[in-house]
Amino acid sequence: MRNIYAQADRVIVWLGASDDGGNALEIVRKHAESKALRGPEFTGHFQRADYSTCKKLLKHDWFRRIWVLQEVGVARCVTIQCGLTQVNGYAFCEGLSRLHMSSLPQYILPIIPLIRGSVFRPRHTAILRGTLTMGELVDMYHSHFATVPHDKIYALLGLCADDLNTPCLRLDYHLPLDEVITRVGSYIFGGQCTVTISPVTHAAVIKGRGWILGQIKSVERSASGYDQQRIGIAFHNSPLAQSFQREWGMEWVLQTSAASVQEGDIACLLQGSSRPSMVRLCKSKITVIISTAAPKRTAEEEEEDISHVLPEKAISDYQSSQETDAIEGNLILFLRGP
Repeated sequence: MRNIYAQADRVIVWLGASDDGGNALEIVRKHAESKALRGPEFTGHFQRADYSTCKKLLKHDWFRRIWVLQEVGVARCVTIQCGLTQVNGYAFCEGLSRLHMSSLPQYILPIIPLIRGSVFRPRHTAILRGTLTMGELVDMYHSHFATVPHDKIYALLGLCADDLNTPCLRLDYHLPLDEVITRVGSYIFGGQCTVTISPVTHAAVIKGRGWILGQIKSVERSASGYDQQRIGIAFHNSPLAQSFQREWGMEWVLQTSAASVQEGDIACLLQGSSRPSMVRLCKSKITVIISTAAPKRTAEEEEEDISHVLPEKAISDYQSSQETDAIEGNLILFLRGP
């Protein structure tokens, strides 16, 4: 299926024949047009009546289904259609950026980069692999719906940059769902954590050892839209934390996730993992917000050709040590759902 959508001249997202939906698309298109004509400094926002119309459209089931991610995630041209009204996918995303953050459902945010990115995908060559790891994809889309629960994982393979010959990433609908989640959870967190499934919440429970890197002090949305989040971190004074601060800086730009990072969340590194995670301390549990933090380069860093290099030696030293600042506990990763 991935190859079919990747080779299509255009992928049309059909949102039904509702007149209200068509009106909403036209409203979004006009805001995209205004932004293009007036430039980035244009700050016009939706009228109150327009908010209601557009929010109703964004509640359409299409935006919550997990298999549609592959449809738009590899397409080279996306058109959003409701009734007779059609809007280019890139224009749709540009228009949505005029909505206040609080007006956009959280599940919409990770879809925006997939639709917007279609205009930049080359037509002259086949797209062989995705650009995101399985950990990043799970972080972004674990709240989407799947008729067959296994597809909470398998529907993401078409967007995955990892080696699909890895045993835990091979399609096998005969495996019990708990086994699929356990294998993928172990893969994401490096294999040195134990992963079990809670019989009560049906969530993946990751038990392991790790190190706190710092606390999230600020969170801002990308100025160009809502598909990225810029987080400021107050780093711990440990050698490992300071290594990350030197290599990656005190502000990281991360892809948006199914659950947004909040002030007070914790950046940590789990034993066996090569990348930090973002977790939230709750009354009776520690919830994983981002399992695989992979900072994006800012415009300034791209201009100066600055890359984010993992402090591999510091990670290796800590992973093999018995440092006293290590912490142990259970993390909750919500992989299961409708």
